[in-house]
Amino acid sequence: MNYSVFLRWMLMASIFIVGVIISSTLGLLGDMYNLDSTKLSLVIAGVFVLMTGWCGVKTFIANKCLNDLEENRSKIAIKNKIDDLDSKQEIGWFMSDMFLAVGMIGTIIGFMMMLSGFAAIDPSNTVGMKAILFSMSSGMSTALITTLVGLICSILLKFQYMNLSGVIETIKGKLEKKK
Repeated sequence: MNYSVFLRWMLMASIFIVGVIISSTLGLLGDMYNLDSTKLSLVIAGVFVLMTGWCGVKTFIANKCLNDLEENRSKIAIKNKIDDLDSKQEIGWFMSDMFLAVGMIGTIIGFMMMLSGFAAIDPSNTVGMKAILFSMSSGMSTALITTLVGLICSILLKFQYMNLSGVIETIKGKLEKKK
C-alpha cells in the first residue's frame, strides 16, 4: 500500500500544527485574538481547521482509490469515487477564496474603525487625542490581522487542495489508459 499522497497531506497538517504551537508559545495567538475587534480572524481560522480535516478525509479516500487502482480492483467503483471527490473538491477551492474575501472584509471594517476617529479630532484636547489614537490603532490592527489570517489560511488550504487535485488527475489519467 502506498500512502504517499495522504502522507504529504499529513506533513502539511503537521507543519500547520507546529506553527500554531510556536505561535501560541510566542503569544501571537493571544495577540491576534485581543487585537482583532471583529473576531473575523477567529472565524477564518476555525473554518480553516474544519476544511483541513475535510481535505484530509478526501485525500485519504483518493489515496485509497489510487492503491485500489494499482491492485486492479473495480475500475467502475474507483471512477465513481473519484468523480464524487472531483466534484466535492470545488468546496475547498471556494473556501480558500472565501478566506481572502472575509479577510478583505475585515480590512475594510478595520479601516472604517480607524478613519471614524478623524471626525472627532480636537487637537487642543490631549486626552481626547489619546483615545482617538487608541481607536485608530485598534482599527489598523483589525485590518492587518484579518488580512494576514485570510491570506495564510487561503494559501495553506490551496496547498492541500493542490495535493488532492494532483492525485485525482493522476487517477483519472490511469483510468483512461486502462480502458
